[in-house]
Amino acid sequence: MSLRQFYPRRNNRRQVSARKLLALYATLTIAIGLQISYPLINGESLRLVTIATVYWAAAAMIIHALLAYGITYTSIFVSVTFFYALTIEQIGSRTGWPFGHYQYSGSLGYQIYGVPLVVPFAWIMIAHPILIAARKVTKNWVFLYGGFGMMAWDLFLDPQMVDAERWVYCNDMQIEQILTMNLLHHVFNRSANEVPYLLFYDSKSQILHVAIHCN
Repeated sequence: MSLRQFYPRRNNRRQVSARKLLALYATLTIAIGLQISYPLINGESLRLVTIATVYWAAAAMIIHALLAYGITYTSIFVSVTFFYALTIEQIGSRTGWPFGHYQYSGSLGYQIYGVPLVVPFAWIMIAHPILIAARKVTKNWVFLYGGFGMMAWDLFLDPQMVDAERWVYCNDMQIEQILTMNLLHHVFNRSANEVPYLLFYDSKSQILHVAIHCN
């Protein structure tokens, strides 16, 4: 079998820039290291690591998008995801639609009208790899597969963050009820987030693949 990975573009000499790869791998390594430390710490250290993990992981995805797909895709991907996430989170936290009545605590840092700045970057860190994975699975209905992928990530994340009191639901529902209620809303909104920059995604763009053959 083979494992195919999306790889940054080569330079004019058909070589991958070592500095670009170093920046990508270093950023990704820091993000992974922060995630590994998550269950090993608590208190203020855990709060800071939670925020830092999102920013470092988002930075890694932005760097990869830039190297693999170019500035046009990256600018569309980052701007659309950031402002879509910020808008839907503003609507959700104020009206209860589509994710239920909830509010963020002050533990996630600087907020934009009640929504922590780190939250749109959390969407950014997952939207890019989910889009790549969705396009590997299917050539049709990519936005729907991407929506399901982002929904699955959010359903994994939600109980952890509620337990850590990063956000709270403003009623007495149990977590199972919350997850069930949010299922279709997550699929719809995550799918809608995938559509705009999917339209600008060039499936024939110059992407290199590295095949790792396993005996």
